[in-house]
Amino acid sequence: DTVQEKPVFDYSITGRKISPDVQVAPIPAARMVPDPIPRLYKSYLKLGLGTYTTPLLELNVNSLRSKKFNLGLEARHLSSHGNIGLEDNTKTYGGFSRSSAALYGKTWFSNMVLSGDLGIASNTFYRYGNALDSVIRKEDMRQGYLSFVPSFRLKTLQEDSTRMNIDIRGNYSFFRESGGGYENAFQLGGSFNKLYKKNWLGADVGVHFRRPSEGIDTAYATVLTFSPYFNRHSAEWSFVAGFGTAVDIYGGEASFHIYPRAQLEFQVLPGILTAYFGASGQTILNEYRMVADENPFINPTLYVKTTNEKIRGYGGIRGSAGDFSFRAGASYSLLDRLPFYVNDTITPLLNQFTVLYDNAELTAISAEAGYQLNSKLNLMLRGNYYHYSMDLLEHPYQRPPFDISLIGIYNLRDKIVGRAELYVWGKRYARSNAQVYENRELSAFADLNLHLEYRFTKVLSFFFTGNNLTASRYQLWNYYPVQRFRVMLGFTYAL
Repeated sequence: DTVQEKPVFDYSITGRKISPDVQVAPIPAARMVPDPIPRLYKSYLKLGLGTYTTPLLELNVNSLRSKKFNLGLEARHLSSHGNIGLEDNTKTYGGFSRSSAALYGKTWFSNMVLSGDLGIASNTFYRYGNALDSVIRKEDMRQGYLSFVPSFRLKTLQEDSTRMNIDIRGNYSFFRESGGGYENAFQLGGSFNKLYKKNWLGADVGVHFRRPSEGIDTAYATVLTFSPYFNRHSAEWSFVAGFGTAVDIYGGEASFHIYPRAQLEFQVLPGILTAYFGASGQTILNEYRMVADENPFINPTLYVKTTNEKIRGYGGIRGSAGDFSFRAGASYSLLDRLPFYVNDTITPLLNQFTVLYDNAELTAISAEAGYQLNSKLNLMLRGNYYHYSMDLLEHPYQRPPFDISLIGIYNLRDKIVGRAELYVWGKRYARSNAQVYENRELSAFADLNLHLEYRFTKVLSFFFTGNNLTASRYQLWNYYPVQRFRVMLGFTYAL
């Protein structure tokens, strides 16, 4: 029982050749896959309705992607039909209406691009300043403006060192006010430059013509400009030197002006900080259309004069670091015939404005800073300071000594977008054009606005807009308080 028997294994391995069936497949070459092209929509509609019976309509129609041309149409209407409280706590009609439409297009050639637009606008305002319902009727306060402005631009598509580069611009404007006065004006200008021995040689030329109706003035005004220059630059610096000339023609009289043209720009810290300094000047032909766009309560029989900026010296810095960008600068200007708005005694209510001209020294300081955090938060702060020294006038009437704006935009996953705006203006002064007058102070004000958008789908969104959230009764123009707290609700739709 103590003897152990070991098992004996008897086996063999038979060899066999295996022939695997291997198929070699070609490896495709690596290639770049472009990002998907986002879909474009031919049209965009925005409708809204707010307090003070304020309807809003915006319509945009565009052609889709094309290598040959781009066409579009945009139309806009905004009006308000409510009453506004005056300084004596009475109310009067303070409505307005702004309507505009423009057809625009662009086409490309081998090395040129031609663009243009055809615009028309009809605006109506009511001179409600100092207007009591028992004194003046609504139809007697009405002031309407009609403008027709076609324009074009022909520009070299890409700057070519072997050819002459051009940029030609032109526009014509017809402007008419409801009392029968009108104005014809046109501008034609061009910029030309060419590379010569590592230097850019160029010139800017232009003509600006203005002819009012005979009820305003029987003479016409023309400004001819010519400004040759020399430019040389590298990756770290840029230098421009030249001069500008202008011939100011009014009626049968002409005056000649010459201005400096120089600018030096260089990188203090490459990619972070850039500094610039320069000097310039210009003759500005003021059109009545531009004046009425700025101040719609202007006297319709006003004849505006040209402004001569004899010299302007400026300098500043700009740059960026990460998510932060900034700009700061200062300038000093000597100006002849600078316009200031004052109330016109042509009406006892003083609810129209005229212009007093004066020679002035203007010192301006500006600064702005921006911060962007990813794609969610974007902040922008801007500020301007102005100091005027006039020959005759006591104050720079209707012009603030400073203005500040703060804008914040927050985007929550492209679903909810909010925009808040704060505007602050400093104290201003106002007066009439009478020989014996009294200066009035227009208090400083802050205007807070809020816009919220909820993007329900890619084509449909809803919005809320609140203006003047502090319900301030400040005056943009003397005797003209603005609408107080305003709300608008609406939607946008793309197709």
